[in-house]
Amino acid sequence: MESRIKEVPEGLLVEISDPADRRQALLETFTACREGRCSCPTDEYGKLESLEVEEGDGGLRVRLRAKAGETFQVSEIERCLEYNGVEKGKDSD
Repeated sequence: MESRIKEVPEGLLVEISDPADRRQALLETFTACREGRCSCPTDEYGKLESLEVEEGDGGLRVRLRAKAGETFQVSEIERCLEYNGVEKGKDSD
């Protein structure tokens, strides 16, 4: 399971390939973050306006929208993903 992070105008798009047996745990983690119960070792949650998850056959797509005037630090989002068992992909931005 690997992630790829792309910067988009409103924030970040995180693509997680082949989450397989971790899919449900990741969905629960993202739900907790969306509900304000984020347990990641980062302060990036304070910049989050919204979090949307799309499920597909090959993986998950997570859209992180930043609050007005805020910008996510990709390295901190990578740290959060790693904390949840997701490795940085070779072609991650």
